[in-house]
Amino acid sequence: MLSQLTRRASEKILFTVLGGKGKYFCSNTHFDTTRANVEYSGAEAVDFMTEVGKHPEMKADFKGNMDTEALESFIKKTGAENIPLVLMTVTNNSGGGQPVSMQNIKDTRKICDKYGILSFWMPAVLLKMHTSSKEEKRVTRTNLLSKSLRRCFLMLMVAP
Repeated sequence: MLSQLTRRASEKILFTVLGGKGKYFCSNTHFDTTRANVEYSGAEAVDFMTEVGKHPEMKADFKGNMDTEALESFIKKTGAENIPLVLMTVTNNSGGGQPVSMQNIKDTRKICDKYGILSFWMPAVLLKMHTSSKEEKRVTRTNLLSKSLRRCFLMLMVAP
């Protein structure tokens, strides 16, 4: 996870080291600066936004989710060895600031673990992740952020 304050510089280093011609970085949707850093390395940034996320006129929860079926299909076709990491942008700002569900983060991580691909989490605005969740609306903003952070960090730290 990269902090917002050092993200651009850190990304340039990360993608220069891991990237290069013939490599692919998958995401629900890359930030424009993230895409630029990936492509600067010679690698290709590939987006896997869900179909509902591509339609701003449609109302739906978690429109920033990763299309996990398309991601897994791409991994099988391209080869896991050519995908250094899968990047989950939370919230999906390039997709209109749409939230990503905790279940989608877990499902994406499970696919990454299955193929031995690094799962990378790019937090943009953590609090938006639960704004669509009815279960979470009962919790205060402070507790909501705290709960979201704990759940995300635990998910990231648990080994497969």
